[in-house]
Amino acid sequence: MSAARSLLRLELKRSVGLLLFPLLLLAAWYGASTDLPSGLYLWLDTSFAIRDSVILLGPLVGGVSAWMASRNRRRGMEEMLVITPRPSAVRDLAAWAGTALWGVAAYVLFATVLSILTWRNATWGGPLPGSLLVGLLALVAYSALGWAVGYWVPSRFTAPLSAIGLVIWELALVGPAGINLHLTLLSVASSLLSPENWSVFREVPQVAAQQSLWFLGLGGVALAVIVLKNSLTSVLAWIALLGAVAVAAVGLSASLAAGEQKALNDSFSAKAVPFKPACEKGEITVCVHPAYKSLLPRTSEKINEVAAPLAGVSSVPDRALQTDDAYSLSGKTDTANSFTFDAFNVTRGDSMRVFEQEVGWGLVRNGAVLIGDSSTQTHPSAEDRRLCGATANENFDPALAAQDVVGRWLLRRAGDDPENLTQAGFSVSVSPSFAECPNTGKLTKRFSTLDPTKRRDWLKKNFTDLRAGKLTLKDLP
Repeated sequence: MSAARSLLRLELKRSVGLLLFPLLLLAAWYGASTDLPSGLYLWLDTSFAIRDSVILLGPLVGGVSAWMASRNRRRGMEEMLVITPRPSAVRDLAAWAGTALWGVAAYVLFATVLSILTWRNATWGGPLPGSLLVGLLALVAYSALGWAVGYWVPSRFTAPLSAIGLVIWELALVGPAGINLHLTLLSVASSLLSPENWSVFREVPQVAAQQSLWFLGLGGVALAVIVLKNSLTSVLAWIALLGAVAVAAVGLSASLAAGEQKALNDSFSAKAVPFKPACEKGEITVCVHPAYKSLLPRTSEKINEVAAPLAGVSSVPDRALQTDDAYSLSGKTDTANSFTFDAFNVTRGDSMRVFEQEVGWGLVRNGAVLIGDSSTQTHPSAEDRRLCGATANENFDPALAAQDVVGRWLLRRAGDDPENLTQAGFSVSVSPSFAECPNTGKLTKRFSTLDPTKRRDWLKKNFTDLRAGKLTLKDLP
């Protein structure tokens, strides 16, 4: 064991992984860059980000391993190594470990830093150990595969081709093949387990065991093939190969079966995670998931800014609830006179601004004003057509257009420009019909310049009918 440790230390020092360690860290960061927190730290996204760091780090380590595996033969050193006292299998595995460990070190360092930041800033939950383990085993498997290829096919082109091949392998599994044959769980970049598909409200299905078996078996096959290169008659090597093939086969079949899970393909069918919401009182009491507690003060301020002109008006919600489905209150409790918003995917980019925009418009569109049903369209009168504009859509809904005017006024007084929301990808219309009303901006400006007392009296008298879709453009003050 002492000799083996000395050999491993020697290989760690002579490995090109030592020189490329900063590049390995950069690859880990870039691979996870789309999932990295920005303003809001969630353990769910951190776990996915750490695992996804292997998307680039894995192929890079595979390419480095292929380069190291073929170095001795390229330099004509194989004959010299034959006379050394250590068995060839020990030398080869030590050399592979000396390279793979640099990739593991980059992965662990990246995971440690991101976990510490999340631990200091997150307000709910904990890491997903399964995702972290899958990323680690995938990294080791990619390194073993690269080494096996470089060991059997020594060439200066083997390393880059190995890295490119591993990237293509990942993309193919999450592309058409993964969609049609449920092979996506065979890739560390599984499209079924991405931050865009999951939130803190739902329990992520447990498929780490299946994926771990697959990557463990894959790496074991590659390492057994390395040993068999110099010892085809080794019984232990053949036993190891057969065992690794069996493990990989079990992981393969289990991953394919897991890919059929309804909860994976439809996240809303996954089990809900119980939690006690964090709330802040105001004209409207605002409640968010405890993971979003750091955003609660500004969220409450934003909602109450929008709702302030409607305080005390009949039928205005007095409670705002963050859920993972803003269009359904099924299974929820204490939702009387409430509206919901689902702004949960805000950990990338300017999270606070995105959160404010979704919350503000969610209040106006789904809670306070724009709840008209476009299926019961009101036919425009001649006056409505005149107010809407000469180039208005022939079939525009004047009731929805009236709601749009008041809704835009509420948003603008709270600091949100509906036009900017449109450019950011938010739907600022319940129906496209009144989005084509060219005079909406003028009507909104007219409404905003009304005498505050007159506007307040009109809202108190007419707001219920406005929400019900009984008022049109000609009824606006």
